[in-house]
Amino acid sequence: MSRAFDLGPALRADDAAVVVTTTEAATGVVERLTERTDADRNRLRGVDCMSAATDGGPTVTGVSSPADLTGIGMHVDRHLSDVDDRGLRPRVGLLSVSTLLLYADVRPVFRFLHVLTNRVSATDGLGVFLLDAGTHDDRVAGAITTLFDARASP
Repeated sequence: MSRAFDLGPALRADDAAVVVTTTEAATGVVERLTERTDADRNRLRGVDCMSAATDGGPTVTGVSSPADLTGIGMHVDRHLSDVDDRGLRPRVGLLSVSTLLLYADVRPVFRFLHVLTNRVSATDGLGVFLLDAGTHDDRVAGAITTLFDARASP
């Protein structure tokens, strides 16, 4: 998880982060991001895909499963709207696309990511989406990565 934080630039004074977690509690990820970036906790948002019941207050929301792509999208959109209303530029992280692909077929995940990447782009934001290409066949990994501007490999 810490490698994901290294992939994007440091948060600037006019940035906010929205992190979607699929394998661990978003509250913990947001706390680690707060410590690592020394950012104001109010500029950090999380969407927990493991539990609809979170203890992170209004800045951390959740859905019951990574299969709930509609719910995830609604929560991310709400956080992005809040960030935009505050005049901040979003940094969006999805940890991880591979987990989404375990719970849903490639087509709905592709459509979800297409909408999400367009939303991030429309806000002049930056998205970092983790995909373990080694766990997917070349066709799936190739299709998913067409949505992104760049690809970093370990």
